Amino acid sequence: MLHNITLSLVPEIITDNILIKAKEIAQFLNIPLSDRREEYPQALIWDRDGLSLCSISAKDGSHAKLLYIDFMGGKNGYRHANDCTTRQPIAKAVGIKPGFRPTVFDATAGMGGDGFVLACLGCRVTLCERSPIMYTLLQDGIERARQDSVMNKIMANLDLIHNNSKQFLENHGTNYHTIYMDPMYPHKKKSALNKKEMRVIRDLVGDDNDSDNLLETALTVAGNRVVVKRPKGAPYIEERKPHHEITMKNSRFDVYLTSYL
Repeated sequence: MLHNITLSLVPEIITDNILIKAKEIAQFLNIPLSDRREEYPQALIWDRDGLSLCSISAKDGSHAKLLYIDFMGGKNGYRHANDCTTRQPIAKAVGIKPGFRPTVFDATAGMGGDGFVLACLGCRVTLCERSPIMYTLLQDGIERARQDSVMNKIMANLDLIHNNSKQFLENHGTNYHTIYMDPMYPHKKKSALNKKEMRVIRDLVGDDNDSDNLLETALTVAGNRVVVKRPKGAPYIEERKPHHEITMKNSRFDVYLTSYL
């Protein structure tokens, strides 16, 4: 797990309001607010682009971004501009139909990419993230996107909570038509998780070793279905066969129906 992290502000962006918010974030994460970032191997750095998790050079304090959530540019921006159609596999998996958009609980929010796509398609999505740092990065990315007049309409479909998904579902799970899971699976050589960004997420949050318990809870409360994203060729969670599968090049969606509409 990543540890020994500080929150550092780039001096030129510092205002009274930003300093107040930075202190709140540091308190929430229980990390120091420091301008001596070279003393730490990792730092949450707040600059003009927003908040990012960075590795820090002990020699000169320079930094390299490890994680940065951007819903307006990069991969998310491309998906919004070019790939947000109901023809894509995730739309079919969660139960999108002409004239119908399910309410979706994303139990493993991560970088928020899949939840963002569903929000683009008109679904009301609750993103749940239990890692405090991932939650904080997500919160910053969502807040920045809401400042854009076009993106604000999409972000209105997204709610973000910091919670344990299993515990939350036990109390509120019946509010959702679809429960979506994309658990971290055990590392294998040559997997997509060798990408730097995903390696960092794994270091940050670890494997989802409780995904079997989460699936059990989800199946008891979901209004219509539970969707589990798995690597292609990976075993079913708890060896529980889904009602049907939607297969893609490198992954698949296991769809478990809890009722038939």
